[in-house]
Amino acid sequence: MKRFLALIYGITVYLFFFGTFVYAICFVGRIGVPKTIDSGRVSGSVTSALVDALLLSIFAIQYSVMARRGF
Repeated sequence: MKRFLALIYGITVYLFFFGTFVYAICFVGRIGVPKTIDSGRVSGSVTSALVDALLLSIFAIQYSVMARRGF
């Protein structure tokens, strides 16, 4: 019974991954999905640079904290 449940779980997770991967391809390729990579709001270069810097800073801080030995 335990092996059967593990098999069902594995198949379910694989199908979820496969669906997500196919949707990502369609999102980037603009193929049959309502929201695509190019359908967002257009903003200025300064705003985009600030958002990119903020996201990069969040990642860098999180990475630096998690790289510590105590973590």
